[in-house]
Amino acid sequence: MNYFAIGEIIREFRTRANIKQAQLCEGLCEPPTLCKIENGRQNPNKKLLDALIEKLQIPITLNVVATKQELERCILEKEISNKIYTDDFDNIQGLLEQYEKISPEMNKFEKQYLLYAKSAYAYQVEDKYKETLSTLIEAMKLTFPNYEIECDIQEHLFTSIEFSLLNSIAICLHGSGQIEKGIGVLEKLAYCLETRYSKSDMYINKYPTITYNLSSWLGLVKQWSKSLVYTQKSIDCCIKQQNYFLLADLYYNHGFTLVMLGKTREGTEYLTKSLTLGSLFKNHFDLSLSIADIKEHFGEDFYSAIATDTGSFTAINNFDKG
Repeated sequence: MNYFAIGEIIREFRTRANIKQAQLCEGLCEPPTLCKIENGRQNPNKKLLDALIEKLQIPITLNVVATKQELERCILEKEISNKIYTDDFDNIQGLLEQYEKISPEMNKFEKQYLLYAKSAYAYQVEDKYKETLSTLIEAMKLTFPNYEIECDIQEHLFTSIEFSLLNSIAICLHGSGQIEKGIGVLEKLAYCLETRYSKSDMYINKYPTITYNLSSWLGLVKQWSKSLVYTQKSIDCCIKQQNYFLLADLYYNHGFTLVMLGKTREGTEYLTKSLTLGSLFKNHFDLSLSIADIKEHFGEDFYSAIATDTGSFTAINNFDKG
């Protein structure tokens, strides 16, 4: 696709969404640069084009000629991101070293991704929540210069990596004992996804993770009713979009919350669904921890009633006995 066509498409989606050039440019490039891109007088690099597409939620594929270094880093980003998403941190440091060695030069988007990935390793593997928080904020400021933890984010146009950074910031706030601030970050993020990105791939990919964390933390501060709203929305999203990766976890939070609200019968049904589905996805769902959690909060008899409720629990009973 030629640069003029790319620029026309960007301008069309920007004007259709009533977004001014200055708003779209924030943290990405200068307005004159965007003007040249829209008029076909300058080609964006791959990372800038990807960011513009995500911010404008353009549903078609646009491509530019990428350098060898850009392509190599993009391939590594997919591999690293998949490892982070599935909590598989084996050899991730080696991959990050490869990412840095490709070229001594990095654009702001590559720097941002590297800071995000290093931070994910630091807090998930090394439990460095407080130390990592400043690095994540630094990464966020590369494309959201005025970002602060308690700032209003509703007018900002987000990229996918920015959503991941905000989720990580919330996790580090929670991990460093600032749970209310972490909840605040995720509530703003969930609202943004619900109101402005509900038809985008970012909603499908990010909303379940964000609302799973949010519902878990709301439970910790005993805001059960609010937690229930988020788990239901997220379950609906997963089923509608056939995104089942976190469904067992969401069923678990939903069922646990229902029981805490006194809706034991309905809650038991969701816990049954959770453990049944979780027994099929043991690599991700921590079945033993969930069983222990049920026994601790509701007792052995409650768990036994669930485990014998349907014939589908053979796998769970075998796992528990093993």
